[in-house]
Amino acid sequence: DEIRCALRRAWKIPAEIISDAEVSLLFNMLDSHRSGYVGIDDLIDFLTTDADVEALEEQVASASGTLEQLRQALDTLVEELHCKTLAWKIDEVCSRVTPTKGLDLQCGGLSSEKPGEPSQRRPRQSLLKPESIDAL
Repeated sequence: DEIRCALRRAWKIPAEIISDAEVSLLFNMLDSHRSGYVGIDDLIDFLTTDADVEALEEQVASASGTLEQLRQALDTLVEELHCKTLAWKIDEVCSRVTPTKGLDLQCGGLSSEKPGEPSQRRPRQSLLKPESIDAL
């Protein structure tokens, strides 16, 4: 009855989750000496029965190694995503460059002038033949 009270009050496990019949079965499993009492030793024996501590420690070590590998893979993937995002943005900007803009850049068309300000540059000579310009 004390186990049932502990489950219901202290651990707040309602009867819908563990029924009174299941609590009684648990008590019988824990009371391996059939004394009618369950002590700490009985709980420890129950919890460690069929438990291979060394095997569990090996599993934890293996899982820790795998977790570290996954973290390193995540870091690599994040870095690759960053690089590919930057490359994609560069590609997007480059796709907007028309032949005329490209020639303007090639001929020194980069300047610190703000749009709408009058140009301080001398007019440049076109590298294209007039018929090529008409075709564009």
